[in-house]
Amino acid sequence: FANTCRHRGTQVVADGRGTNNRFSCPFHAWTYSNKGDLIAVNKASSFGHVEKKEHGLVELPSAEKYGMLWVRPTPGDPIDVDKCLGGLADDMEHWNLPGHGYTGSQVLHADINWKLAIDTFGENYHFDVLHRETLSKEIHGNLQTNDIFDLNYRMVFAYHHFKEIVANVPEQSNWPFRSMTLCVYFIYPNAILLVDPYSVDVLRMFPDNDQPGKSRTAQSFYIVPEAEEHFQDGGEACAQRFAGFNQVVMEEDYLVGESTQRGALSGANTHLVLGATSRPFTITTMRTAEGLVSHYWKLKLPDDASEILGPGTVLSMPRC
Repeated sequence: FANTCRHRGTQVVADGRGTNNRFSCPFHAWTYSNKGDLIAVNKASSFGHVEKKEHGLVELPSAEKYGMLWVRPTPGDPIDVDKCLGGLADDMEHWNLPGHGYTGSQVLHADINWKLAIDTFGENYHFDVLHRETLSKEIHGNLQTNDIFDLNYRMVFAYHHFKEIVANVPEQSNWPFRSMTLCVYFIYPNAILLVDPYSVDVLRMFPDNDQPGKSRTAQSFYIVPEAEEHFQDGGEACAQRFAGFNQVVMEEDYLVGESTQRGALSGANTHLVLGATSRPFTITTMRTAEGLVSHYWKLKLPDDASEILGPGTVLSMPRC
């Protein structure tokens, strides 16, 4: 439901998560059920008649499938999850997302446009350089698959022990795929899913309403049942996991993203050069996001860009 009181428009429920059967507006105590119904008007006898059934919270389109809750932030038509996934439904069902337990969340603030935040997850060409002391010790850099699913995108990275497993398990159908790979999904328009051997990270990037050069990344962390004992208290182990994540994302990826943001603002470059590994992801995310929000720069792409652009592509980068 839209989190605004039907009386004066105040936010009814505080930010965060929890469980409640009813919610009272902090302004005048109009109270709603967890089904959105207006169930009580404070001092109703002196306020005047209110038709409660006509003043419930505004319902938003939502759907639950594959362990995910999809919500459109404005009223409208129902959500078709399979259509939104554009062919990734089998992947989502395969990962058994409902079987993963919620462990913790955090919000990261960065001085980068939200598209740059998404773009940092779009290739591993940079792993052996930017992440040489972190991710490159576990994952092969400059080695990945690229698959486009309508407005969405999937990449698969290989852990260093990939070859060892292949050597010991000759039959491909018996490979423990999840323990060999990191799967990265871009889900239109602003979500990244990271599926590693024991967890799933859900990242949602949001633009700053007033400053397009700033953004926030909301991260939620889910684990497989086999890892529950390690993370059971949700304390130190979870804190260490977030600390390691932040070292890579905040101190490496987003720090370089801030430099890229400054470069874009300077107007010094008129073009970007996209190599074979970054080209598909950048084309997909820039095309799908184009027109959603005002931002500092965008890539103008022809309709047949994915077919005509080859490795080493040079794209015009007009500022706006």
